[in-house]
Amino acid sequence: MHESNEPVFLTRNGVGDMVVMSMEAYEDRAFDSRVADAILEAEQQARLSGESYSIDETLALLRGKQEPVA
Repeated sequence: MHESNEPVFLTRNGVGDMVVMSMEAYEDRAFDSRVADAILEAEQQARLSGESYSIDETLALLRGKQEPVA
């Protein structure tokens, strides 16, 4: 598990029962899930508000060099 960073699936009577993985793999997957959730939420907010920003505008906002366009 540590070398491949892949989970091991355990079965009971031939049916999936548990998954065992390293903490590193778990933390990586949890982080990826949080990022995906944040992206989906941002996309929903953009659709509802009608606001969107270019990549350059977004980077400038993140760097604190520009005020959001109203």
